[in-house]
Amino acid sequence: MAGRRGAAWLLAAALLVAPATPSLAGSSSSCRLIQDAAGDGNDQLNGTRLGPNEPDLDIVSADIASNARSVTTVVRLSNLGTALEAAGRRNLYRFFFQLGSRHEYVVTLATRSLDGEQFSVIVPTEGSDVPGTDTAVPATGTFDVAHNEVRVTIPLSLASGNHNMPHQTYFHNLVADTYRGIGTEAAGGANASTSIDYASTDRRYLAGSSSCVHIGT
Repeated sequence: MAGRRGAAWLLAAALLVAPATPSLAGSSSSCRLIQDAAGDGNDQLNGTRLGPNEPDLDIVSADIASNARSVTTVVRLSNLGTALEAAGRRNLYRFFFQLGSRHEYVVTLATRSLDGEQFSVIVPTEGSDVPGTDTAVPATGTFDVAHNEVRVTIPLSLASGNHNMPHQTYFHNLVADTYRGIGTEAAGGANASTSIDYASTDRRYLAGSSSCVHIGT
């Protein structure tokens, strides 16, 4: 990933369009909480989509699931393909969520270019609401080409800020987005990224409940 400044800039940009109010409806079983039409993963200018669809950045659905220890986010694409097929680009995949009564966003990130892959999570700095003070922490993940999925797994303790979670705590304000970048993992490149696709939902996920998502990568 690029430095903290680049990650914080992208985080602030997405929060401008993130949903503000979670749905009042919850479910004990979930799948494809976020859904998005295929074919809209392309460059945008003043609300107009330009250029060809980019299947490896075209979101079709996304999910989150958790158990007593871990949280896994999933972003599904039209056709993920390999890094070689996306030569010259450094693609970025993100998933935003809030947990329970916490108003700060937690963001999982996955990037891929020809020289490798990186997975991380941005968590709020406890007790601070100053922009740019969020902390990026390494995470585990996978680019699952066979299933067109980008999955990232983090400890539940990171998502909860090491706080005890009340019974029936929900993940809410769920957002997924993708960016097309340039460069390599070694050099970073988040500051040069271009927004390609965005999807959100007001649906919620009950922490620890059943899901079509396999927790862990």
